Amino acid sequence: MKHLLLAICLAVPLYALCIPAKVVRVIDGDTFVIETGEHVRVIGINAPEMKTVYGEPAKQHLMVLINGKTVDLENDHISADKDKYGRLLRYVFVDGVDVDKQMVKDGYAIAFLKFRFDKAEEYKQSELEARQKKLGIWLNNGNEIYSVKKARTRQHVWRTIRQIFKISVAGAIIFAIAFFLFKNLRAKSNRQQ
Repeated sequence: MKHLLLAICLAVPLYALCIPAKVVRVIDGDTFVIETGEHVRVIGINAPEMKTVYGEPAKQHLMVLINGKTVDLENDHISADKDKYGRLLRYVFVDGVDVDKQMVKDGYAIAFLKFRFDKAEEYKQSELEARQKKLGIWLNNGNEIYSVKKARTRQHVWRTIRQIFKISVAGAIIFAIAFFLFKNLRAKSNRQQ
């Protein structure tokens, strides 16, 4: 029996071992908590933030797939074990189904190609299919995904304008409108060329 276990351990690389864990809470569309209290960040995908239009639907979809269930967590041999926030980075499987890929395939997350991982091409293809079918976040070509990020950028621009030019709120508004009009006109003329 010992020899059989040793042979299995030697035959299967450590990164490919699936470890079962029960999901106790889903935080958002790509993060959840297991019964040990550890936070798990799903590898290879990026779901919309909770403050964006599709944040809550992405979270709900992940809840349907994994909440309260025992999942299999698998390491990626390219990615780190944990992210900068101390969350475990794992592929997630339920009854043999790749949950990470399913989130992308159903249009509730994008393939997170900013970082390298084993299944990048698979997830990229799933994202293209979801885009073509206009599923989930791709319903309106993904325009709402980063709406909060854009809003934060606008607030930062307004504050910066007021600080640099030492002008009133009304002056900043006029300056900002002129700036954004110029920026949009320039972008349109670049598209037409």
